[in-house]
Amino acid sequence: MELVDKNKLLIEKLQILHPEYSKHMFNKNEFVKQIVEDQFGGIDMIDRPICTTCQRPCLRSQQGAFCSSCGTTIPHDKIITLNEYYMNQLESVDIEQMLYDTLLKTKGR
Repeated sequence: MELVDKNKLLIEKLQILHPEYSKHMFNKNEFVKQIVEDQFGGIDMIDRPICTTCQRPCLRSQQGAFCSSCGTTIPHDKIITLNEYYMNQLESVDIEQMLYDTLLKTKGR
């Protein structure tokens, strides 16, 4: 599977599992969105650092990570990836209830 397809699939899953965050992650973050969606390589979304200030995807830098949305620089030892961030979020979620609620919303359309 191409990287751009993996990223699109991840974004689609986020839209179902966590719709508020999926809207938030690229709001005022057009630069990172363009890189993620680039069909000639792009970057792997699941491995993206997440800003500790605004919780949007960041770019890696020599200092650790840089958020193009709010300007925060995150040192190497404070980096949390999207995968780690999202797994932490899911620990407190009842997955079965969430999937049931999502199914009800989908059928209600």
